[in-house]
Amino acid sequence: MTAFHGRLRSTGILDPEHESQRVLAILRQQGLVDDVQCVWAEDRADVVGVTPEDALLLAGTINRLSLWQARCMVWGIDWRDVREFPPDAELIRSFGFGNCIRLGVLPYQLDGTRLVFATSVRPTATLETELLSLSASFAPTDAAITWTGCSDLDIDHVLLSACRDQVLWDAADRLTDEHPTETAATGPARWNYPALVALIVTLGLLAVGWPRRTLTVVTVTMSVIFLFGTTFKAVAAFMGGRRLRQRDLLELQALIERAKGTEDAQVTSFAPRRIPDHELPMYTILVPAYREEAVIGKLIQNIEALDYPREKLDVIVLLEEDDVETLQAAKAARPPGYVRLFVTPDGLPKTKPRACNAGLRFAKGTYLVIYDAEDRPDPAQLRDVLSVFERSDERTVVVQCRLNYFNAGTNMLTRFFALEYAAWFDFMLPGLDALRLPIPLGGTSNHFITSALRELGGWDAHNVTEDADLGLRASVKGMRVAVSDSTTWEEACSVWRAWIKQRTRWIKGYMVTALVHTRNPWLSMRRLGVRGTFGLVFLIAGTPLTFLSLPFAWLTGAAVLAIKQTTGEDILPSWALKVSIVNFTFGYASGIIASAFAMARRKAWWLAPYALLNPFYWCMHSVSAFRAAWQLFFTPSVWEKTPHGLDPNHSEETRSH
Repeated sequence: MTAFHGRLRSTGILDPEHESQRVLAILRQQGLVDDVQCVWAEDRADVVGVTPEDALLLAGTINRLSLWQARCMVWGIDWRDVREFPPDAELIRSFGFGNCIRLGVLPYQLDGTRLVFATSVRPTATLETELLSLSASFAPTDAAITWTGCSDLDIDHVLLSACRDQVLWDAADRLTDEHPTETAATGPARWNYPALVALIVTLGLLAVGWPRRTLTVVTVTMSVIFLFGTTFKAVAAFMGGRRLRQRDLLELQALIERAKGTEDAQVTSFAPRRIPDHELPMYTILVPAYREEAVIGKLIQNIEALDYPREKLDVIVLLEEDDVETLQAAKAARPPGYVRLFVTPDGLPKTKPRACNAGLRFAKGTYLVIYDAEDRPDPAQLRDVLSVFERSDERTVVVQCRLNYFNAGTNMLTRFFALEYAAWFDFMLPGLDALRLPIPLGGTSNHFITSALRELGGWDAHNVTEDADLGLRASVKGMRVAVSDSTTWEEACSVWRAWIKQRTRWIKGYMVTALVHTRNPWLSMRRLGVRGTFGLVFLIAGTPLTFLSLPFAWLTGAAVLAIKQTTGEDILPSWALKVSIVNFTFGYASGIIASAFAMARRKAWWLAPYALLNPFYWCMHSVSAFRAAWQLFFTPSVWEKTPHGLDPNHSEETRSH
């Protein structure tokens, strides 16, 4: 232990309980706070479980510079403006980008045997020992550490500048390099293209030689694909509805028992436990925001509405270097101290998962959630999700919340969107959970254990439906996805052209995910197991196949009827036609019923009748599916941005409760 550390320890300055008192004393001496504010900060610290000075910082009473300068005075070290006078970038790279983030330090200067570290955390003998060990590869064996101080945001700023290449690699290529078989970056398997060509050639030859038989086989095959896809979803929706009904009955029973005063009755209640503030963990919120200047200010207001201690929020707004407008709008919104504006270095592919990977590297929270820029999460969502984690087994590493739309009544398209999301998140996902099948995550409001997310390698930056892919990869590694009743409200796309682009991206991502996980079919089946393979085949691969088959089915049906009317000839066997009619009737009916029941459960009765028009909505999916198939060959990683803020003033009274 150095003499410096021995002196600090002997005076008690390294004791965190005494440190806060000394910091407050310095802030009072400087006239930055008064006695009343200090008493409030100490009370707040006791309730929330943080230091009083952090409470003052997040309340906006003091700024970050004043706080860290006061801390440096207590620690007995000098303050240094590392932004104005940055350290040697090569020294940082030698020490390790990840080590700097994990420990909250920067190797600042190596002068002979004198190794200077800039720190945003309290210097301790233990920290000094670890730093010397990590510096052994580039520092002399007799090196001694001296300290200078800086803030946590200063370290982030310097690392983004000095380690730009490392940040870019983490964001776009880490998964590719470390797990090349799990990423879309390496493209389809070699056998995919020959297999596709062989299929097309074979069908062409068969159609020339045996046209009727070929038409019969193709029609029945498409009908079976549609049947299996819709049956799978119908079963999952039924199981989801059954689980929700059972939960409702248990909740009612629990309420009755509590009303009788029999609190010790063995009745399950699924009501979230309100965890005391001092027990709450640090929570990181990642908000990817590209071309979102219209809604970024509202986003910060929505984050402010969360029922969670500000001292335990770590909000990272992920911006792009070429998006100056959104950066200016975010600054103009004057975000509070727990919000970091993180400018991701420009690079390819320019996708949401790439930005999220960059933010993941700098995340401080034990838990992490993704919110889109237009999201309005339920205020209690973070607390509710922690309760779900409490009730779940140790394999549960992510919780998916429900999504729905606050502008469902804008036009026909937004009504369709609301119907679709209600059926998917209220019935389908609980059903998949009940069946213990892989759950494809939604693009927002998925809450992770941060360490598990890093273990998974983050998101695939080359997959435009990175959420569904991540849910499948979690299943492969034996991890579970749970679902929560908490809802996040989004803005439904109200413009058809923009909707087509958005849905193209989603379906293309499902195609890419299916190709990635079938490169080695036998290996994937072994990893996923029977249940996981069912989910991959009938949901991830089955969804785009269903939409691709629909136009052929409609055209075949129209051609059969037209020829029958004009010539009286049946070009399809009657059994094949009957099978197709039954299959499509069942498929459409099950989708309509699921959507209608989901809206009824939310008591949005006015939307339920629109479920009858779902077949027209699915035809639009087919248009998107063919666009997705085209892009799959030519622009597989291109992200078609969905515009938001098209309906910013829509009343929240139109929510589908």
